[in-house]
Amino acid sequence: MQTENKIIFWGTYDIGKPRVRLLVQAAQALGYQTVQVHSHVWRGVEDKSQITSWNKKLKVLWHLLLAYPILIVKYWRTPKHKHIVVPYLGLLDVIVLWPWSKLRNAKIHWDVFLSLYDTVVNDRKIISKHHPLAKLLYRIELLASKLATSCFLDTPAHAEYFGSIYKLTHKKISWVPVGVEADNFHRNSALPKIDLNNIKVLFYGQFIPLHGLDTIVNAAKLDLDNDKRINWLIVGKGQLSKQIDDRIAQENISSIRRLEWVDYKELNNLLQSCDICLGIFGTSNKAKSVIPNKIYQIMAAGKPFVSARTAGLKPLCLEKNIAVRLVREGSHKELLDGIYNLAESIAECPDEMLEATRAMPIVNAEAIASHLDKLFTTP
Repeated sequence: MQTENKIIFWGTYDIGKPRVRLLVQAAQALGYQTVQVHSHVWRGVEDKSQITSWNKKLKVLWHLLLAYPILIVKYWRTPKHKHIVVPYLGLLDVIVLWPWSKLRNAKIHWDVFLSLYDTVVNDRKIISKHHPLAKLLYRIELLASKLATSCFLDTPAHAEYFGSIYKLTHKKISWVPVGVEADNFHRNSALPKIDLNNIKVLFYGQFIPLHGLDTIVNAAKLDLDNDKRINWLIVGKGQLSKQIDDRIAQENISSIRRLEWVDYKELNNLLQSCDICLGIFGTSNKAKSVIPNKIYQIMAAGKPFVSARTAGLKPLCLEKNIAVRLVREGSHKELLDGIYNLAESIAECPDEMLEATRAMPIVNAEAIASHLDKLFTTP
């Protein structure tokens, strides 16, 4: 019984991400004792795809080479257990851990979270699929997915997509939602009174293709050239920062205000300061398959929002929620119409809209636990 009650979290995962903290909390909510065997090789790296210089790559590789012997020794000293969770970014972790897990007869559950190969090659298009590094990355990720007992991602659509890339069986692949650290977000007792001639719209996130920032900027330009009803706050940085900022400056889109980042603890205040939040509008397969962290945060904060209608969002059952507008991905005209329509509904029916925001699901650690339980109890 003592063996069954232990879950080991092992690897070089990024402890700065809510995903890892929520998985640990979910395991603890199920009654498991969690043991973390961890080396923080990603300290100070928010966007791992932006490690482009050879100096930075070699530095990460050096940290990994130093970390793995220590992690293996620490793993060997852990109490008896049946399950190991390897959080994102764990493809090398899985390969290194696999022989040692076999010696201890333990199952590896890999939180893929996202395919590094698909992100670098298909979504962000950093390298071509014909590049030798892309082929190497594919083979490494394939090997990790075969060695792990199970692989899980954040939505059924994303799990199915990852499974199709590596031809994994349905038994091998599953999903566990990202969720939200609910204690960091709260819902106000009323929605702020909206000014239809000064609609405050918020986007925040990493500047990556998945978010569809060009679509947002196109919508802002269209509004500025015609109705001039929206003030946009765009918060974030990343791969596309320079491209987006240069475009805003060159086209003089004065209705957009930019912030590079806000502290995580200030995120709820930022959300409460706007009228409408934005989700994602990218057109890649990955964009159509995921539910980004911010959607869960927006719902926990009780804010109306507009996002692309995707297969990834289906588990949230938001189609009939009047505080949500789902639009065609990549369409700036539909995005703008969605904002106008949602703003008018907020102005006309504030009480009904408030009730609709309260009906949005809060996917906290307890909700995540039910998915994790299936993972640990499946033979």
